Amino acid sequence: AEKPAFLATLASNAGFSARAADGKVLFREHPGVLDGLDLFHHMSRLGLILVIIPVMAAWDGPRLPAALVAVPVAERWLLAGLLLLNGAMYATYNQMSVLVLARHSLAAHAALNAGRRVVVIAAAVAATGGSIRPTNAAGIILASAGGFLFALAKVRR
Repeated sequence: AEKPAFLATLASNAGFSARAADGKVLFREHPGVLDGLDLFHHMSRLGLILVIIPVMAAWDGPRLPAALVAVPVAERWLLAGLLLLNGAMYATYNQMSVLVLARHSLAAHAALNAGRRVVVIAAAVAATGGSIRPTNAAGIILASAGGFLFALAKVRR
């Protein structure tokens, strides 16, 4: 169960890093053509069409109808509301990320992202009452250190 989660996390981080680097290249090579909102719109649309819908259909497609029917009728509106809220918050985060990238260096973006990860993990642990095992703590420290070291290397270069 941990290997698919690890691979999904690895792919997600690689995708976010590639998006940031490619976005910065687009801003630099085509000044004035795209602003942060235009870039966010096009990246989101491509991600939805090329990644999210096909992966969701392959991964959850066959199980989705049964899972939705299993939710008690009284809780379906709550579930729908939470899904919409989660989607809106995630889209807002991604939009702000692109806007920060448009105005700041890739190094500053990487440093902010590394700090954000620590805050999100700490908030999730606090909200759920979970605990962090030593292996998880080592991964958090390693990922955060990598982000900060990348930012530092970019600034010094």
